[in-house]
Amino acid sequence: MTRPAIQVSAESNGLPITTVILSDFALSPMRLDPNVCALWLMSMTFLEQYENELQATLSPEEVQRCERFRQPVDRRRFTLSHGALRRILGCTLESDPAGLQFFTGAAGKPSLVDHPLQFNLSHTSNWVAIACAAQGSVGVDIEEGDRRINALDIATHSFHPNEAARLTTTPAENQLPLFLHWWTAKEALLKAWGKSIFEGIATLDFSSWDSQPMAKLTDDSETQWNAHRFNQNHLHGTLVTGADVQSVTLRLGLAGRPPTSHQ
Repeated sequence: MTRPAIQVSAESNGLPITTVILSDFALSPMRLDPNVCALWLMSMTFLEQYENELQATLSPEEVQRCERFRQPVDRRRFTLSHGALRRILGCTLESDPAGLQFFTGAAGKPSLVDHPLQFNLSHTSNWVAIACAAQGSVGVDIEEGDRRINALDIATHSFHPNEAARLTTTPAENQLPLFLHWWTAKEALLKAWGKSIFEGIATLDFSSWDSQPMAKLTDDSETQWNAHRFNQNHLHGTLVTGADVQSVTLRLGLAGRPPTSHQ
């Protein structure tokens, strides 16, 4: 197995993310431009308003997957996140969301049949993030920071040694946010690559990237990537795009609640 590695160059004045507040789910399609990436970040509360219509777009295979969850809350989360993905892709491609067909790659990453539009999905108990790019792979990951975990202990046993060392010198109240910042960066990059988190959690080193909003990444094959940090309330997220992307728009769905700080 190849051991992934990267070079990280943090950017204090990197490409900003333009934010648009979604008043409802009446979507305007993203521009199918190779230099553009679109990111949707929506609360489950926002999506619950559209549950019936989102459920109606799921394929029979998705319905079967959904029914395997024992808890109603997990079935609802699946319905909302996968229905939202179909609606976004259908709007972008001007196609029926229910008619979209997907295939799954060797590492479990889904792709569209007969269209090069790239996408990725991540969800937590309360949020859904969906990223789309006209070309070039894309990865996104979100994690909620209001949970009780021992970030330093996990990093010591599972992260790159440089990251673990950096966390030991970080004040205790800042350890979890920094840990989640690195975790989402690792997972988003590995998802963009089409690899499992287990293939890079210990070998990817993000220890030099802390508070900057963006980082430029170079992998072993000299391919360039951009990593964009975004936050909302207690949510931490990272979006990874190809280096050619020059514009990122974040569409934020909060179900009418006033927005708080984000990057």
